[in-house]
Amino acid sequence: MALTSTFVFQKIGGRFKLDAEEDIKSCYGIAAVSDALEALKRQREVRLRHLERSQLAAQKSEVMNFLKKHGFRSRLETECLNAPKRTALGLRRTYPLHQAAKMKDWHMVKLLLQFGADAACRDSTGRDLESYLAELQAPDSIRTRLSSYRIRKDSKPLN
Repeated sequence: MALTSTFVFQKIGGRFKLDAEEDIKSCYGIAAVSDALEALKRQREVRLRHLERSQLAAQKSEVMNFLKKHGFRSRLETECLNAPKRTALGLRRTYPLHQAAKMKDWHMVKLLLQFGADAACRDSTGRDLESYLAELQAPDSIRTRLSSYRIRKDSKPLN
């Protein structure tokens, strides 16, 4: 059985090597190529999962550092992301999302929304994230993220 192919994998010393070749002439060659392609696909998926986990860990540590630096409770539970920091003898309150928006740290705003911060929380002056974004002329990417966040939150079924 002959197949025409421009590339073929050769098993050399327990590893597969990609070589340019015109014909694969045996069923063993076809099986070796398909096995090699499957192994490469599995390795790529494993590498992507590891990369996603490491990126997620880096993002979590970024958020934790932000919370600690600005005096918020520094746990990554949703309750802590939505817990206000009280100032001025407890009369004023602000939220991590508002703090990031005031500082124009748009990357942190995206991360806080990603980890579950509530954009509808209002500070002691009655302002929510949308009013901060309008006042500070936030980039369109933040506004799009906020609108997609709202759509996702509104579409969740109530139990």
